[in-house]
Amino acid sequence: MTTTYSSRAPLDGVRVFDLTKNVAGPYATLILADLGADVIKVEDPVRGDETRYFSPVLEDGIAATYASLNRGKRSVAVDLKAGGQSRSDVEALIASSDVFIENLRPGAVEALGLGFERVAEINPRIVYCSISAFSDQGEHAGAPGYDAMMQAYTGLMDLTGEASGPPSRIGTGVLDMGAGMWAAIRLLAALHGDPAERVRATHIKLSLVETAAAFVIHHLAASRLAGVNARRLGTAQHNTAPYEAIRAQDGSVMVAAASQKLFERLCHAIDNASLISDKRFLTNDDRVANRHELVAEIEQTTTAHKVEDVVRTLEAAGVPVSPIRTLREFAEDPELVSLDWWREVEGQEWALPGLPLDRPKQGTTYRVPALGEHTEEVLRSVRR
Repeated sequence: MTTTYSSRAPLDGVRVFDLTKNVAGPYATLILADLGADVIKVEDPVRGDETRYFSPVLEDGIAATYASLNRGKRSVAVDLKAGGQSRSDVEALIASSDVFIENLRPGAVEALGLGFERVAEINPRIVYCSISAFSDQGEHAGAPGYDAMMQAYTGLMDLTGEASGPPSRIGTGVLDMGAGMWAAIRLLAALHGDPAERVRATHIKLSLVETAAAFVIHHLAASRLAGVNARRLGTAQHNTAPYEAIRAQDGSVMVAAASQKLFERLCHAIDNASLISDKRFLTNDDRVANRHELVAEIEQTTTAHKVEDVVRTLEAAGVPVSPIRTLREFAEDPELVSLDWWREVEGQEWALPGLPLDRPKQGTTYRVPALGEHTEEVLRSVRR
């Protein structure tokens, strides 16, 4: 079957009033921008989004974090606390938008006079999205929170790290970006259909708490239904074994023998088929219960060989395996090149990574907006 693609981007014609900062909100609007929406990033005229100053800042003064999260958007610098023409311009821009999205600290958007009720008065068909740390219904309603704090609160941190070591933060802003993805999904659902049939404004509310709960959905079920409190196991998987880092002579490899067939292939590959009939390892439940003994048996063989040899042997046997690499190694991976993952940036000598949304033959370069670069262009187009 051949897939055909329209020359029109999925969100072509959709305008987004983007009052977000840091990671969660900008990640959501990055997705919308890559799908063709006209994302108007509204920034403070003095400093703009704080990620403009996140380390590392490149030689031309552009921060890698800001560039990667805000490419493809248009920047409008305006004082939202001002009245007069500035206020008229902001309201005209809202009136011309399909989506309003914010992730300011609780109460801040209302203090600016841009809460849902007011924005719905300005644009009765707006899809309004709020991203917060906690929901607006529980005992922590209105409390602020950051990704690392919410990883601690929701148990993700307790779930991450070596069993004998302290809790650890996941190495990326998984809750921020996860919330951004959920926001984009819900916005797409809200935008689906004929805009003329949208008779009233819609308020979408997302929280980092909900995002965490969605990411540990199976652990929550096991906890409530079976009384199992999942704890950190390092690289190991809680519900199957062997599924973890295995030591080799000069490092470790990640092995994922997540079925009976794969376990048997692994045993044959390391010339220890006796493990298949070992009563300690007959079933997956047995292997999970005796995880440490199983890994010790496997490592009697693997520690005598180098990482590259272990990987080569297990790959040949059809066992899922990977060397444990650095991010730098992944950044230079030919796989990303074949996916056309890195795109040139207009006016720069460097490239930025994409998202798994680019359509074939898109062939575009990215553009990172300077603070307020599009202010006059955008506001002139909406002034009454």
